Amino acid sequence: MILISQEAGVTALEVRGLTVRLHGRTVVDGVDFEAGPGERLCLLGESGSGKSVTARAIVGQQLPGMELSGSVLVNGRDVLGVPPARRAGPDRVAMVFQDSASALHPLVRVGTQVAGALRRQGVAADEATDRAVELLASVGLDAPGMARRVPCQLSGGQRQRACIALSLATGAPVMIADEPTTALDVVAQARVLDVLRTKVDAGTALVFITHDLAVATSLCDRAVVLAGGRVVESGPLPQLLWEGTHPYTRELSAAAYEQVLPHEVTA
Repeated sequence: MILISQEAGVTALEVRGLTVRLHGRTVVDGVDFEAGPGERLCLLGESGSGKSVTARAIVGQQLPGMELSGSVLVNGRDVLGVPPARRAGPDRVAMVFQDSASALHPLVRVGTQVAGALRRQGVAADEATDRAVELLASVGLDAPGMARRVPCQLSGGQRQRACIALSLATGAPVMIADEPTTALDVVAQARVLDVLRTKVDAGTALVFITHDLAVATSLCDRAVVLAGGRVVESGPLPQLLWEGTHPYTRELSAAAYEQVLPHEVTA
């Protein structure tokens, strides 16, 4: 894996006063949060709360009609409005999308795609090929010939793990996973969460985006709750689960109890 050094005492990701307007309408309004190296932070919110738009602003994927203000600091450098291709290695943010099929090139072998990301970090061709196989194996894609398969030959859960391997290959100091388990069955979801929990490097800040508090609790340490494009609550996940005060947080907590408690009773 490529490791990008971080400046001592600098937060991996710091979002301050982020405001996003789409075609004149404010969809993200003054959002503040940060994530340190090795921290697993969750952005919680229902559809339309501004989670994915926030992620796009952080990554640098600006949509037509999008106006940005505030700041997004990666390793202490403000990258708001800077496209991914124009960012230096230490300023880049890796992204794992919900739709793994569109995130991967449909006609290129997954091993070649991962090796390509390594080559862009300066890894020699032969070494990149070998390390791509190792990265795929590290996320559970270790069957013979897996690296030679194209995305359509993989299941949804396998494609999502290939996307995680691709993100790991970039060596970015921050990784955003935007609803990566929503379209998966329970078994595949658990496998993807386990990969994010155990394989993301200890120096990488992980921002996990979801509307499911139960899933967030199984992976993340801290959460920021968005509603209507604003931060309405934040704190350690156990605290929010039991002591959240905002109505939306309480709604999420009730839904999480319904998922978790039956399993506890039968256990």
